[in-house]
Amino acid sequence: MTVTVKYSENCEFQVAKVDQVTGDATVSEGTVSDVKKEPILYIFGDFADTYNLTAAKVIIVYYE
Repeated sequence: MTVTVKYSENCEFQVAKVDQVTGDATVSEGTVSDVKKEPILYIFGDFADTYNLTAAKVIIVYYE
């Protein structure tokens, strides 16, 4: 199943960098350009239907 994600006009992006050894995380503001091929994404928003999500907040997680 494929879900199409659209970003709301005021969508908030954050980048979380997590240390794999300690589990410590640093969080900073992000942009849509930080969404790349490999990160883990946590997307918060509303489904218009089964296949369409409008994101209000996106957290982009990278493990280092």
